[in-house]
Amino acid sequence: MTRYEGFLQWKFTACQYNIENSNGFNTYSMSEGLSYEDKEDLIRFAGSYTPPDELPYRPTQEEIDVLFPIVFSSFPLRSGKWAVTRSVYIGQDYAGVRWGNFFSHAIVSPTSVWPFRPIRLWNSSLFANGLSEQEQQEHTPMPLPLLTVEETDLNDFSSTVPRFLAEENIREQALFSMIESVRDFQTSGQTVLLRDEPENIVTWIAAVQYAFPLRLASGITFTTYMHSLSNSQRFHLTGTSLKGNNIPMRSPSLNATCQIFDFPEERIADLPEQKNRIYSNYIRTDEAEYPGGDLLEMQPFIDRLDCKLSDNSLEKSVLLYKYLYQLWHNLPTANDFETILNFFSSQTLPVRRSLMKEQILQRDTVYTAEMLEKLLPHLLAVANESDDRSEIAPMFYDFLVKQFERDISLPDKTDFSITVDAVTNDSMPSDSIERFHLIEQMTTRMSNEIKKNFFEYVYSRLITSPNCKRLLFLYQSLLLCLYADKEDAYCGYFKVFFDMRFDEREFGRFINDILDPLIEKATCPAVFGQIVKLHLANVPHGKNKYDFIDDFNYVPRLKHCGLHQWREGMPVQRQGVAFIRYVLGIPKEAEEWKAWEYHSNIMVYLLQIPFSDGTAKKNALEMIRKQMADENMSLSKDEIKHLKIDLLHYTTPFQRFEEMIHKFWNEHKTLSVFFLATGILAIFAAILLLRVFA
Repeated sequence: MTRYEGFLQWKFTACQYNIENSNGFNTYSMSEGLSYEDKEDLIRFAGSYTPPDELPYRPTQEEIDVLFPIVFSSFPLRSGKWAVTRSVYIGQDYAGVRWGNFFSHAIVSPTSVWPFRPIRLWNSSLFANGLSEQEQQEHTPMPLPLLTVEETDLNDFSSTVPRFLAEENIREQALFSMIESVRDFQTSGQTVLLRDEPENIVTWIAAVQYAFPLRLASGITFTTYMHSLSNSQRFHLTGTSLKGNNIPMRSPSLNATCQIFDFPEERIADLPEQKNRIYSNYIRTDEAEYPGGDLLEMQPFIDRLDCKLSDNSLEKSVLLYKYLYQLWHNLPTANDFETILNFFSSQTLPVRRSLMKEQILQRDTVYTAEMLEKLLPHLLAVANESDDRSEIAPMFYDFLVKQFERDISLPDKTDFSITVDAVTNDSMPSDSIERFHLIEQMTTRMSNEIKKNFFEYVYSRLITSPNCKRLLFLYQSLLLCLYADKEDAYCGYFKVFFDMRFDEREFGRFINDILDPLIEKATCPAVFGQIVKLHLANVPHGKNKYDFIDDFNYVPRLKHCGLHQWREGMPVQRQGVAFIRYVLGIPKEAEEWKAWEYHSNIMVYLLQIPFSDGTAKKNALEMIRKQMADENMSLSKDEIKHLKIDLLHYTTPFQRFEEMIHKFWNEHKTLSVFFLATGILAIFAAILLLRVFA
């Protein structure tokens, strides 16, 4: 059975002994957790009682029980605590001399949110009807103990309210006006004034509280009876007696301060103007369990959110709930989707994180590029702000991968002639191209740590993917790296190309189709040089055709990337030589060539790609040399001659070793003859020794 512990108490009446050591109406005692300020607030709201005017001055106990209303109220204290008070008329004072005594008992929640709806404490046995005989005799009252509230101490109105509403047609109409009037209280300042039978007023309050989620229901202030309206005591819901009150029910001026619900007179306030009543539309009054199954399922979710009665946050919470938990027959409209996301971002970080983990990142929703453009910044904000990146970030990365892989993945087809068409801009759907642009933008907004982790996550997906989809997604990943200026990640991804084993012709076709757009997007000389080297690797395209060599102006593009500012003080011509040596894989003869070795691991893989056709090498050289001349970067005759000689060599590791020995011989002939002679003598000496010992 559910138990709620730690509730404070306060008792107030005219008594001989009290903690104030004063005669008259005073606080008899209270729990130690209540402050002086709390006591003042309790006295202001529950420290008075005025019965209806026509009741007898000296009533019998039976008349008190039947005629005198119980004042049952709920209101906040300035400290943040929340009180429920019960005030009853008890007749004479402790001396038996004066009439008009009453007794107030408060149960105070130590927090601002009740674990149950406060109206459920109505007629609870936890409330006393007066001081016990022992309490009346205590000269120094002890602090009141803390209370424990059991489920059996609470009333359940879930079946009472629907029966009550069904008894009269006017009640259902009044309910919606009453609910909207309560929500409008903060802006209008008008209390809902209820004139009805005392037991009906309690049920009306229950109907309103049950219509809202627990946290919001706890914040609805009420009192079941007030003799006259007080500016110092303002409630969402204010009840009054059928007769004997001091409230001018027919006065036109009352409409300025009250929304009047006078049920005996069938005078019901009109429904306040609302632009959007989405939440109220979910309330059902014709079902066995008020306020309806859909709303009961929705209320715990809304309780997690930062919602208020007085604005349209309830409507937004309904839209968010529908988006997260209900299947859409149609996707939300653009306006609704933007409203949902803005409301999501207004919540606290823990709430946003939990919603992302539980729902948003787990859904298999197919988003349009337009929707992703709105959604991703909100999700990225959580990833950037979240400290627990071990949970949120990988889920966010996986979400990104799924959304951008969706349109370029063909899991049931392995023919590269089909998959290549799927990733080229000419044949890709426009929505897919927009997705690429979106993910490029996303990387610019990522924090450095998130960005680093994202690239690592994508790389791990690439090298573990069991089918060719990883190659298709690699196209997108390279675009990511280029736009994010993450050259280290970009270089790492190049390794994936060479780890894959596909039919050479199909693989070559794929390489060429994806490299053309990548070259256009190169952002720096190092990245550009790596792409061009692969582009010139002469992977077969068609039948021994290398037409792609003529398709791109490498040097002008490289110059645009900053080649002329590559190394300060170095002649442009020498930079051009270094670049040609780099892309053609010529041995390292110039020191400046090393500046192009941006990433050693990539160089290892790139240098393993042989030029299978010497003619293609010459054509590549002539094309680049011509482009350099057009850019006023002409090479000298000696440089051209040297390059042509180098182009005739097939640069295998053995050939590079051979060239190194040849170079050493030319530059150090005397030393070389000495080493050679020494080596020959050593061989002869070894042979003689072997013969001697043999």
